[in-house]
Amino acid sequence: MNPPEANEYSDQQDDGDFSLIYEEEDLGTEEPSVASEIEELASDKSKTIFQPSEQSIACYGAPVNDVAAEFLDRRYALEDEITLQNGEKVKLQLTDEQKLKREVIRNLLEARHNRTLFSERLKEGAEKLNLSTRQVRRIFKDWIALGTASLQRAARKDDGKPRRSEYWYDLSRKIYEDGNKGDRSMTRTQAASRVEDQIYEYMKLELPSEAARLEAAGFSGEKLDLELSRVIEQRQKSCNQEKREIQQEISALKTKISELRKRKLDTGAVHDRIKRLEEQKQAIVAFEFWREYGQPPSTRTVEIWLKPIEEKNHKAKTSRSPGWHGDTLILRTRDGESISVTRSNQVWQIDHTKADVLLVDEDGVEIGRPVLTTVIDCYARCIVGYRLGLKAPSSLVVALALRHAMLPKQYGPEYEIGCQWITHGSPRYIYTDGAADFNFLEYVGDQLGFKAKRREQPSQGGIVERPFRTLSELLSEAPGYTGPNVQKRPKDVAKVVKMTLRELDMMLAGYLADNYNQNPDPRTRANPFVKEQSRIARWEAGLKTPPTVIKPRELDVCLMQTDERVVYDGGYVKFENLLYKGENLGRHTGDTVFLKFDPRDITMLLVYSRRDGREKFIARGYAVGLEADQFSLEEVTHSAKKLRKESKSINNVAIREEIIRRRKRFASKKNITKKDRRNAEEVKVNPPPKRYEEDQHKRVSKPPVEEQSRPVEILIPQFESVINSDDEDEDYAIEVDD
Repeated sequence: MNPPEANEYSDQQDDGDFSLIYEEEDLGTEEPSVASEIEELASDKSKTIFQPSEQSIACYGAPVNDVAAEFLDRRYALEDEITLQNGEKVKLQLTDEQKLKREVIRNLLEARHNRTLFSERLKEGAEKLNLSTRQVRRIFKDWIALGTASLQRAARKDDGKPRRSEYWYDLSRKIYEDGNKGDRSMTRTQAASRVEDQIYEYMKLELPSEAARLEAAGFSGEKLDLELSRVIEQRQKSCNQEKREIQQEISALKTKISELRKRKLDTGAVHDRIKRLEEQKQAIVAFEFWREYGQPPSTRTVEIWLKPIEEKNHKAKTSRSPGWHGDTLILRTRDGESISVTRSNQVWQIDHTKADVLLVDEDGVEIGRPVLTTVIDCYARCIVGYRLGLKAPSSLVVALALRHAMLPKQYGPEYEIGCQWITHGSPRYIYTDGAADFNFLEYVGDQLGFKAKRREQPSQGGIVERPFRTLSELLSEAPGYTGPNVQKRPKDVAKVVKMTLRELDMMLAGYLADNYNQNPDPRTRANPFVKEQSRIARWEAGLKTPPTVIKPRELDVCLMQTDERVVYDGGYVKFENLLYKGENLGRHTGDTVFLKFDPRDITMLLVYSRRDGREKFIARGYAVGLEADQFSLEEVTHSAKKLRKESKSINNVAIREEIIRRRKRFASKKNITKKDRRNAEEVKVNPPPKRYEEDQHKRVSKPPVEEQSRPVEILIPQFESVINSDDEDEDYAIEVDD
């Protein structure tokens, strides 16, 4: 008998008898061994043509034709480590419970030739696993069919969830919530008592004759309720006794079925009788309202139902503040983790706000309010970095703020900064709200060594949001101040606007370095027994180890945006309507690659492959025909959209010509939009870096794009040090795909 037939037949046997898996009843006859069939199947490759189950493939991977026997060896291994035919050692990762099941299976296999011993081992396995013998037999049958993968079965969706009547659950929840509205307070036990009273009223309605008899006998009030409770209890006992008698009859019939199977007689009539008895048992109820609403819960059951609601309400009441425990700040995350802030560069918070001031460009034309992004250290309350610009919050804006925070600060003499801004390094956690522009931090964190965490409650962002009010007060004396809201906005504010983005950036950098970070935080100043420290001094004193100095080039590559493409024939990649060519891409035709790019200059891409969960640098990809140009993602997208609207062909040459026309129009100061003015003003704060010498031999020698008619301020900046002449032979990744 083959294993599947044996398994199917064994499921019909008695708990204590597994002998009828085999065809022969005589113990002296050699019976076919399930394990022997498996061993024979694994050793003979001609018999390994089979379709493994989805569970086996998920656990061990799909077998290859020439290593199917090795696949079986792995499936049916009973050791922690097995050696395949090619010498490869494979470790099986099993839990303690799965190892215990495997030990029981091993004992059953050893007793496969002895029916009596097999039955004994079956009972011993049931005791070890705290299961019935029928359940142990089913585990053994699943192992024969699926191998070790059967030990990793998916858990039931309702595992751990109580079986409950929705009516009684909803009633219990309503009573508890109503009892805790406003200033009222009710415990779970009190709510369960109210539910019990409601159940009693339902039962009392079904006992009118008993109630009338007791009232006629002179019972009333509490004495009447006490006597009715005794009647209810007696009625419930009678109902339970009747169910037990039916269950005993069902158990006797199941024993009879086992005897009939041993004699190979028909069991259909007995099965029909059991089915009728089960229906009869389900129909027995002590009170009729049980049929409609379900059997009432006990007091303990109601308390279990209400416990999660009670914990949720308590959590909501106690999580309105960031969570100070004495002198230690506790931050709670969405995934249930609590972070104790005990040192500097442990937790950084990032957030955006619109500065309360209107700006103008160099021509005095109003260009709107800038966006300020700050990075603050939660331990010292020190601002470790910021980014001021006119772009809306995005992953690029967050990346630039992080870059400023992680690198040592360097400012020219025109900023007139008197104190050193010494903060730098990488945090262990970055704590943000749920905005989409922070999603990329999870990916970047794997490369830079930090974990991205989300706030559990919006109110936990007070640390990073409080400085915004301080900075708003700073701007209140500046021309063009708009006020914190419309009600407090000065009249005719647009008429007095005269500050540029560059001037605001110089004022802000000087204030943060010389004033804000040099003053103590009120939280640390509140304790009279602690020596007063400035924010920057507290940050320096709170460092457990010196902060890591990150290379600008490595940081720039990590903070680049990522996209996914397929390599075309000849080693070409198409991205944002531009065609790119790389030196080593021809060998990856048809492969999916990952592109890293700076949205402020997409004429050059970094191309990576991903193997075994690791990224490997392949090549730099350059836009064909645009090697000497610098075009931003915004410029390319705008030009392609305009070409498509005019029904013109879209290619590298057409996009380049359209961008040149747009730049000429800006240089002539004709038809300049507010967006163009904002972009040009932002370039002055973040000037574009020069082209580096190491790649000049790789770029096509061609004249620049009409430098005389294209002013410097309209160039779109890119990440500094993406290509660094000091590291000419260094690659962009730890491993290079040769």
